Amino acid sequence: QLQSFDPNNNQKLYWNLKKKPVNMMLTKTAELIFSGKNNLDFNEYQIELNDTIDYDIFSGSIYVNEIPTILSTAPQYVNLTETLDYKVTYEDNNQFNPANGKKEKHTAAQLVKGPPLMIVSDDKLIWEPKEKDVGGHEIEISVSDGISNSTQKFTLFVNDRPSFVSADSIAIKIGDTLKHILNAEDLNPTTSLTYSIKSHLNNMMLNAATGEITWAPQKEDLGLHTIE
Repeated sequence: QLQSFDPNNNQKLYWNLKKKPVNMMLTKTAELIFSGKNNLDFNEYQIELNDTIDYDIFSGSIYVNEIPTILSTAPQYVNLTETLDYKVTYEDNNQFNPANGKKEKHTAAQLVKGPPLMIVSDDKLIWEPKEKDVGGHEIEISVSDGISNSTQKFTLFVNDRPSFVSADSIAIKIGDTLKHILNAEDLNPTTSLTYSIKSHLNNMMLNAATGEITWAPQKEDLGLHTIE
């Protein structure tokens, strides 16, 4: 509510809203009412106060801000030896910077919480995890326009791809039975490995839980075979 002062005793004062944006009104009791809907950015207005003899003009500005909205979906995992490159996309319909009044980009993403060496640059979340980073990490990103901000919290899992450490070339004679254990390493502490095989050979069996290959080759199987 607006207030005024006039040293003249018992002088009646009149308020007048001379310049205004849409949805702004001034009541008879000098209460300024304004709905910011559909009135983003700066809204200039002028109010005149007069006593029928003299007048005074007040010029003001109201900035209507829309809270930025994060649109992108955060990644759930990144593989060890890969580089995380997550583009944070967001929506901010304000065109003018509230800090300086310029029409310019003024909204940006920043990292609030994350592991060491993780950064946000040009609205991209960038990180190259190391072996010690295998496992889950709590991440928090904030998008701010200088007045309001939105946050995105998620858990990022650094996954270690399993790798075989057992021999990749073996030989067996006709009449013998192959029993070969596939050995693999995985730094993920709670992961259970499941093995699978791709082969054109008949009667070759694989235990998916233990990684044991069992096969009794026949005469027609003589030669070199590639197994995946």
